[in-house]
Amino acid sequence: MSLANDVSNLESKVAQLQKENERLKQESASYDRMRSHVSTGALTKNLALVGEIKEKLEEFSKNITDILTGILMSLSVEDLGLTVRAVNCLAAEKIFLVEDLTKRTELELMTPTMGKKTINEIKEALAEYGLSLRKKS
Repeated sequence: MSLANDVSNLESKVAQLQKENERLKQESASYDRMRSHVSTGALTKNLALVGEIKEKLEEFSKNITDILTGILMSLSVEDLGLTVRAVNCLAAEKIFLVEDLTKRTELELMTPTMGKKTINEIKEALAEYGLSLRKKS
């Protein structure tokens, strides 16, 4: 009878172990779902933060660009590294600041003393700073 009792006890223990195993599987699946939700939630939150940072950087970049453009516009045309001839031609036309220069078209600059070569020099100097003459209106 002892063998029958041992078998019965073993069967009972196997049944308990199977129940415990099933419970652990369910718990593990539950943890996996929670970990997935936590990861998704954290990822969503981080993506939102990245979006906010990107917007702030774009705004900051625009502000810096505006400030730099303002500084460039207030520079003297002499600061563009133009030849003395080009600076003198601009002075004769009462153009002393970069801002005044960028308000003029190529045609408006064309005078008997300021020819195509000087205008090309001016256009190249402006282009180095990302600026240009005004387009024809």
